[in-house]
Amino acid sequence: MSFSTTTSLTRMSRLRLRSQIGLTCTYTYRYRLLCRHSEIPLCCRRNFGIGTSRTSATNALLADYSMKKARPGTIQQMIAMSKEKNRVHVAPELQQELLVRIAHRYRDFSELPTALKNTRPLQQIIETYYDAFRSLGILELDCESDRDFVRLISEFKAKDSTTLPRIALGIKEWQSNFQSRNQDQGRVNLELAAQLDDLFTARLSIRMLIGQFCEYDGQSRGRIKRGLVVADVAKEAAERAAAMCRDRFNVCPDIVIEGNTDFKLTYVRSHLHHILFELLKNSARAVVDQHLGATGAERRKRLRLSSKGHLGSNGLPPVHVVIAGGKEDCVVKVSDEGGGIPRSGLAKIWSYQYTTAADDDKAKTAQEQTFRDNFYGVGYGLPIARVFARYFGGELKIISTEGWGTDAYIYINRLESAALEVLPD
Repeated sequence: MSFSTTTSLTRMSRLRLRSQIGLTCTYTYRYRLLCRHSEIPLCCRRNFGIGTSRTSATNALLADYSMKKARPGTIQQMIAMSKEKNRVHVAPELQQELLVRIAHRYRDFSELPTALKNTRPLQQIIETYYDAFRSLGILELDCESDRDFVRLISEFKAKDSTTLPRIALGIKEWQSNFQSRNQDQGRVNLELAAQLDDLFTARLSIRMLIGQFCEYDGQSRGRIKRGLVVADVAKEAAERAAAMCRDRFNVCPDIVIEGNTDFKLTYVRSHLHHILFELLKNSARAVVDQHLGATGAERRKRLRLSSKGHLGSNGLPPVHVVIAGGKEDCVVKVSDEGGGIPRSGLAKIWSYQYTTAADDDKAKTAQEQTFRDNFYGVGYGLPIARVFARYFGGELKIISTEGWGTDAYIYINRLESAALEVLPD
């Protein structure tokens, strides 16, 4: 995505856009008329042509924008976008890019299996994206302030926070219907996995653009941080994973962080944290299951197979996090002695329907969960972690040695200019 300082949305095109959606008079957004439809008096809804049902004009505009190509941006370009001096000039172009990406997502939802998209959780998501497209499309930007634009897209981002758990609930409801009709659910799940990968990647890209433009931590704008110490993020993820493991099993293997612990890069802290947390959580559980789950001769055999002299005080082999920085990539390896994964089961770990947890681990509702919540037991952890890793051209690979353990490799582009969004077609 090229964040130039030229205004891509002229006044004439804005007026044409509003008239296509059904507005019949001019207005300014300063009066907060279009921030949320529920805030608009009924008389104003009539005057502006905003109904509670979807209009054919809006649907036609959605179809038009869904045919436009999204423009991927690099980390370097996103940092430039969020600089104070560029914000007002960048806003019109960002508005257009968000319209394209939201229209793509609306189209993707419409292409899901009919029975799935007709579930109540999916219908709520579709309505959220439809309303966001309509509100963003009729917004006339202020040439001196981005305040109203920031408020609108921030509110959409907040509403979108429940999208992931809602999809999980919708899929669970849909799956139960499939099972009851004895349909070929395995084949459909494979097709659905590819659709969900694309959908979650594109959703992440929308949230990334909004977060980079709107968020401020008191020191710098945006979610991308320069000088991010990888070992610090690994330590935070390790502490969180260890706390969860101890809470569930009353014990946790040591997590050792080694290698280039001073290495810094420019990246999204929350993305790296999520990937590392997911891997460490899985490794800790696997080690506990493998070693404390065995007794007698089997237990002694497994301890002999572990490297001698390195067991922690709890009698468990540690999980190792190794950090390395090359010319092109930062590579983080997470290694455990949790017994590994059978080769026949490796493909399942990337399935959105796969989980090893009991049903009572899935009890949270969509209202209780947000995007940042741990999806342990829901089957979304590793697939979403891979979406994060691939988003800026990186990768997440899992290599299993059955009977011993698992090595996970995170590859991250270390060059700001080379870390380009990888978006679905």
